Amino acid sequence: MKKLVLIIFIAFATSCSPPSAGTLGGWDIIVFPLKEEKMESYLKQFYHQYPQFQVPTEKKYIEDYWKDAGYSFLKGKFFYIENEPSRIYYVTYVDAGFGVQHPEYTRIALRAVYKSENDRWYIKDKFSIKEQDDISEVFKNEIILRLEQLTETKSYIQK
Repeated sequence: MKKLVLIIFIAFATSCSPPSAGTLGGWDIIVFPLKEEKMESYLKQFYHQYPQFQVPTEKKYIEDYWKDAGYSFLKGKFFYIENEPSRIYYVTYVDAGFGVQHPEYTRIALRAVYKSENDRWYIKDKFSIKEQDDISEVFKNEIILRLEQLTETKSYIQK
């Protein structure tokens, strides 16, 4: 009997992958030398100062996808990119983890991109390397640099 229980336990333990915050994947983790509460305040200012990055009312249903999929615990933010074709960037806070410098700093990462032309969300791995690089560049130039100006800080990529 003990052998059977041990075999079942081993089969269960090796067949199931533990839940992980990293299963969504994403681009680089960007670190801002601010506490998360302060970043929340700056993000409100960001949307007020740059309303073009707010998701248009007629596309608000797109944000619900993440809530309905159970990702609301990530405290996601959405940034509308007006370029043709338009995109919506899904950005979340990322836990510092263990053994990193400055665990009190805010970490964010671009996790997925909504493509308006086919009404779908895509994670990083679904894009070509060139598309990934283009998306990173737009994210850096349109969002990150503006956040740095607004917060009067310099962000960096977590190693």
